[in-house]
Amino acid sequence: MSTHFFILLLAIRTVAISCLLLTVGCSSSDIATVSGQVVRHDGAPVVGAQLTARSAESGKWASGMTDQNGQYSLSQAANERGVAPGSYDVIIVEDRGDVDGPRVRTIPRKYGDAATSGLTFSAQAGQAIVFDVKLAAD
Repeated sequence: MSTHFFILLLAIRTVAISCLLLTVGCSSSDIATVSGQVVRHDGAPVVGAQLTARSAESGKWASGMTDQNGQYSLSQAANERGVAPGSYDVIIVEDRGDVDGPRVRTIPRKYGDAATSGLTFSAQAGQAIVFDVKLAAD
């Protein structure tokens, strides 16, 4: 066998292994991405609220904070965007400040409890979910 042929085979094998590692090791198809917008009953964006989704089946959870436009994206951890497959109950809470001098509640109380929020979604692996929320008036 010639040296050139051996080098060519080695290069092809290296490229094939690299491609396999990239597609298997970096795949995000085992999670679903969840993003959306939270707005008040009048359409105004909810700024600085934390949206948390929890699966009663697995106990897994993910959360995200709304920006100045009410937009959010759920993450399982600081660098793990998305959620594991399953059914999720959702709550939305706001930072009301210090216990001694709390700010006025602007999100109806029912959204802070999964039993009363009425917010749920189901996720499948590889799915991109847009979960928009329009809050009811108090």
